[in-house]
Amino acid sequence: MDSFEMTVPADAGLPALVLSVPTGDDIDRIAEICQEADIQEWTFIPRGYQRSDAQAFVEQIVTNGWSEGRELTWAVREAGDDGASSTFVGNARHHPEWP
Repeated sequence: MDSFEMTVPADAGLPALVLSVPTGDDIDRIAEICQEADIQEWTFIPRGYQRSDAQAFVEQIVTNGWSEGRELTWAVREAGDDGASSTFVGNARHHPEWP
């Protein structure tokens, strides 16, 4: 799978966002976010989500989705002030058959 990214410029006091394919570098942050009580309360993330779950998500679900073109998962990152760094803040998924 080829790596690529796109940047959504900052606007009205909001930070620029970088969209890219989640990678192994994101696994720890994904596990951290998915353990938050609000995430588990208001999403389909199961309670007890662990690093191994995040690893399987990135290495299997994300990779297979992109390679098969059936479900595209984007890492949403807040761009750093230096323009070179970014912080993983969440993800968005698109399925070609979803409205």
